[in-house]
Amino acid sequence: MDGIRTVALIGKGNVAKALGTAWQKRGIQILAFCNRSAILPAGFADENALLLSDVAQIPRHVDAILVAVSDDAVLETIRRLPEGPLAIHFSGCLPNPSRPGGVLWPIQSIISEVDESRKDYPMALSCSLDVRDKMLRFGQLIASEIHELNETERQTAHLTAVFAANFTNHCFAIAQELCQRASLSWDLFQPIAARVVEQGIAGTSKKNQTGPAMRNDESVLDAHQLLLDLHPEFQPVYRALSASIQSFHIDPKQPKP
Repeated sequence: MDGIRTVALIGKGNVAKALGTAWQKRGIQILAFCNRSAILPAGFADENALLLSDVAQIPRHVDAILVAVSDDAVLETIRRLPEGPLAIHFSGCLPNPSRPGGVLWPIQSIISEVDESRKDYPMALSCSLDVRDKMLRFGQLIASEIHELNETERQTAHLTAVFAANFTNHCFAIAQELCQRASLSWDLFQPIAARVVEQGIAGTSKKNQTGPAMRNDESVLDAHQLLLDLHPEFQPVYRALSASIQSFHIDPKQPKP
C-alpha cells in the first residue's frame, strides 16, 4: 500500500462530516459509510459506497478506517474493526489505537460545514514510525499544518486546548448571560474581551492578570458573591476561578502566613 487513498468512515456527526467531506473533496474515496442508520450522511458525494450499520462488515480492502464517533465509543469501535486496514481516530485525549494506525486530532472546534477552499486548522499526528509517512501525507491533504506529537504530548495539548478554548468560551458565555439578565449591552465589554484575547494569543496572560482575586480584595470578592446570590449557578465557577487565580500567583519565595 503506497498511501491512504480509500477509506471507510464510521460516524455521521460534525467530525465525520467535516473531515470526511474535506478528504473526499481532495480525492480520497470513501468506499463505505458506517453509522447506526446505515445512511449516506448529508454533504457527501454519492459514489455508490456501501451503507452499513455494523463495523464488522467494513471491507478489509480499504486502506484505512476513519473512526469519527464519540470519545466514549472510540476504543470499543476500534476493537471490533476487521483486521487489515489502518485504524485512525480523531480524539485528542484517547490513546493511540492498539493496532496499526494512529491519531489525527484537529486542533480546532469542528463544525459540520467546511469551506473546501480552506485548510485553516492545524492537526496533531500521533502514530508509530512504520505508518508515519502514510498518516502524514493523509493529514496534509486537509490540514494547514501537521504537528507530530507523541501520545502524552497530544493528550497534554488536548488538556491545554480545553483551558484555552472550552473554558474561556464558557466564561464568555456566562458574562454574556449576566449582561442579558441585567439588560446591559455586550458592546460595553468588547474592548476588554478583545484585549484579553490579544494577551492570550501573545502568550502574556499570566503577567497581565488583574482583578479582585489577583489583588486579594476581599471586600470586592464578598460583594460579588452577594450579587451572585441572584445567579447561584455561577457561584461555584466564581469561587473556583478566584481561588485558582490566587494560588497560581502566590510567590513561592514569600513565607506562608
